[in-house]
Amino acid sequence: MLGAVVGKMCFKLDNAAGSLVDLSQYSPKGSISKARDQLNSDTFDGSVSHSFTPGLRDGAEFTIDFLYHATAFAHLKAVDELTTGVSQTYEYGPEGSTAGLPKLTGECFLKSFNLDSSVANIVTMNAVFVQTGTQTWGTF
Repeated sequence: MLGAVVGKMCFKLDNAAGSLVDLSQYSPKGSISKARDQLNSDTFDGSVSHSFTPGLRDGAEFTIDFLYHATAFAHLKAVDELTTGVSQTYEYGPEGSTAGLPKLTGECFLKSFNLDSSVANIVTMNAVFVQTGTQTWGTF
């Protein structure tokens, strides 16, 4: 397909001390979105169609997959053990982190952290995050 981009995903996440750490080398896949509530604004005037108006931005969930590595495991484990209630900053770049490429930045909370291992297979991890507050599209 003309114009298709081969993924070189970049994912960075605060560590327990609040410093942004690049975890891209451990992650082969991520899926992220921005969402907005759509409020029904029907007037019940006999029209045949529903109408909607944009509402608040939603705290969408996103998942980042990881190949198991002790460094990535320690990072996610430390974030999982945080009890301060303070969100973590993240950066996500679907094309990598070269200057001028798009990135989504914002705050998130770690919702779940999973390990998947079986005999004779690659050990993987995935983490599900929930966005909180403003999520912003920009560039590296």
